[in-house]
Amino acid sequence: MKKTKIKAISLMICLLMVVGVVVGGTVAFLMDASDEVENTFTPSEVTTDVVEDTDSFENEGIKKDVVIKNTGDTDAFIRAAIVVTWQDEQGNVYGQKPVPGTDYEILLNVDTKDKEDDDNNSWILGNDGFYYHKEAVAGNNDATEVLINSCTSKNTEPDSNYKLCVEILGSGIQSVPEEVVENVWGVTVENGVITVGGGNQ
Repeated sequence: MKKTKIKAISLMICLLMVVGVVVGGTVAFLMDASDEVENTFTPSEVTTDVVEDTDSFENEGIKKDVVIKNTGDTDAFIRAAIVVTWQDEQGNVYGQKPVPGTDYEILLNVDTKDKEDDDNNSWILGNDGFYYHKEAVAGNNDATEVLINSCTSKNTEPDSNYKLCVEILGSGIQSVPEEVVENVWGVTVENGVITVGGGNQ
């Protein structure tokens, strides 16, 4: 009776050892066969570049056909600030700001909501002073529609050392998801189009 029990226990131990070796080998095989997975995620980049007709400005003193390129690698909404000052050759800014209509004339491709046909323009003026391109612009150097059709000085400089300076500062933000654009810029986006400019929240 005792011999039978000893044989049964010995048999059980042998079986457990065999099972242990098989399971251990399987785990070792699975560990050896699994390759490391590399993270290949590449973040998108949004960069912009202001482009204008430089010949007309140098030859005629007229800034015109100003657009902003999306030089990044993903679709983006683009906005711009237009800063008009009197500056001397060293970049010093005169204390008095130029007055549109008096010191210079600027024609913009911007909705003003004063006219019914303004909805056909490509840009909208936000409550924060930025100009927003209504539709997203594709990456890899696609450009917005024209923002400034023309800007002409009326030669009313306050001092002979100062000239009219018109600077356009462009910036962009990835267009998807739209909620991020709305939260960061404070705009309203409907069906992929900015309908209300920033500063509304």
